[in-house]
Amino acid sequence: MDGQVSQRSIKRRREISKGIREMARSLNEVKLIGNLGNDPDVKTLADDTMVASFSLATSKQWTDKAGEKHEKTEWHRCVAWRNLAKIISEWVQKGNKLYVCGELQTRDYEQDGVKKYTTEIVVNDLIMLGGDAKSSRAAKPQTASQPPYVASDDDDDNLPF
Repeated sequence: MDGQVSQRSIKRRREISKGIREMARSLNEVKLIGNLGNDPDVKTLADDTMVASFSLATSKQWTDKAGEKHEKTEWHRCVAWRNLAKIISEWVQKGNKLYVCGELQTRDYEQDGVKKYTTEIVVNDLIMLGGDAKSSRAAKPQTASQPPYVASDDDDDNLPF
């Protein structure tokens, strides 16, 4: 019996090790819960593709050894395309608490003849968690044709940057 347990244990360790090696090849996933700093900037491109850009704030709080409270806020640039951009344009505003899931993407652009780089989160899932929901609903009454609070962008097309 000890030989069987040992063989199963060794086999399981090999499977776990193989799974970790496969996962370690590449992973680009970001999950955040935070609040919008400003209303989203929503644009429609020449080919009628909608894009929404917004900044999401995440904060952490702690107390140091002296009992002094501290808070640090990080700002994350987010961009959503197509259906998610449409939902964001209709439902999301400054102060809303959101869960976003996406991937990091760095792109370059030129400003005043200088090449610059920016890293942003390309959002593929979005859940509205609350925040300023009352004023959001008051400003945009719900109708049967409007989307639910949970959104996902299943479009795997190449994104036009």
